[in-house]
Amino acid sequence: MRYARAKTGAYKTANKFFNEKDAPASFKRRYEASLYRGSIEREAPKLGATVDDIVRYAQRAMEVQAGNCGELAAIAYAYLLESAEASSFDYVIFASPGDHAFISIGQPLPVNGVYPISFGDWHDGAYICDPWANLACPAQEYPQYWQAKMRKWAMAGKRLGKPGDDVGKSTIVEATDAYWYDAPTMCNKISFMYKTGGKAAKTSRCNGCVIL
Repeated sequence: MRYARAKTGAYKTANKFFNEKDAPASFKRRYEASLYRGSIEREAPKLGATVDDIVRYAQRAMEVQAGNCGELAAIAYAYLLESAEASSFDYVIFASPGDHAFISIGQPLPVNGVYPISFGDWHDGAYICDPWANLACPAQEYPQYWQAKMRKWAMAGKRLGKPGDDVGKSTIVEATDAYWYDAPTMCNKISFMYKTGGKAAKTSRCNGCVIL
């Protein structure tokens, strides 16, 4: 997780906002992050892509040193693929209306591409690596850690972007807005490893698999 965050250290994420007192520096950094992330966003892999696609995208995110959750998760995935620190891991998203990506470690891959909606039903030995939220914890405890982080961000004046009514535009909300705060408990968890019409592929350093 620290590796992924360090690799986007120059500009960080583009979807976190601070209160007006921090506006000049925050706006400049966020603008630059948005600009550089936007330069590679069109290269983002789609559902059914290969591991090579994810690794290539992670490399591009590291080159521009900017990214939101998707880019940070890709960097973490590429790191795990190369380091062999985990034998089973996956790139996971919150399905619509959610919009978030993270890495699961030690959770059996779902045959239909859909993980248990409740993290309480995940494997006892499963962990979540979430570089965007700066969280690493047992999967069953992820909602509690996530919601504690949202409360901490709200108290610090950090706000987040969420999809607005107009396509392509975001609305800025408190970190405790239900869209973010309840995402781990309300959204389906989908494996980027899943290919429509196929089945989840195994994740390993030498096996090809499909991701978002």
